[in-house]
Amino acid sequence: MNKTIIGLCIAAFLVLAACQTQQPITNFDECVAAGNPVMESYPEQCRANGQTFVNERQQTETPPLGMPVPGTNTPEMISEDPAGKMRVMPSNEPLPPAVQAAKDFVEQKSGQSAIVLNVQAIDWPDGCIGIIDPAATCLMAITPGYNITVYSGESEYEIHTTADGDVVREANVRETGALAI
Repeated sequence: MNKTIIGLCIAAFLVLAACQTQQPITNFDECVAAGNPVMESYPEQCRANGQTFVNERQQTETPPLGMPVPGTNTPEMISEDPAGKMRVMPSNEPLPPAVQAAKDFVEQKSGQSAIVLNVQAIDWPDGCIGIIDPAATCLMAITPGYNITVYSGESEYEIHTTADGDVVREANVRETGALAI
């Protein structure tokens, strides 16, 4: 009996000592090296011990997705550079299906044209794509998708979608007034 108690105490001591000797994670690279998952967002993010670390190398690059320029009929896109300034870049490509689905959803709801302001790729924790609904049954699996901000009728809509745009749900609406660009 005494040997069992002594053995358990030694095991507990070793576990506690091992936990205390781990180096704290202080940046994105250390988070990834520790084996934590990397979120499919831009810039990439890694979460460990309740903290989120951002891949700072990507913050200096040009964001990959442009946005429609408001008030024009030309196929131009608007994007924000790393310094936070808006710039216009040409684009002849249509919006990705999930982004188009979010824009269509807001236009139908508001009855007005809409402008996509921001798109963030995200892995939703379940099939409810970040929308808590006690009456809903959600697939309990990580669901790739997007968190999309769309402007229409002096309001910003936060829209959650699946990666293919088959599921589109409104998360939040915020009155913002006229869009200043």
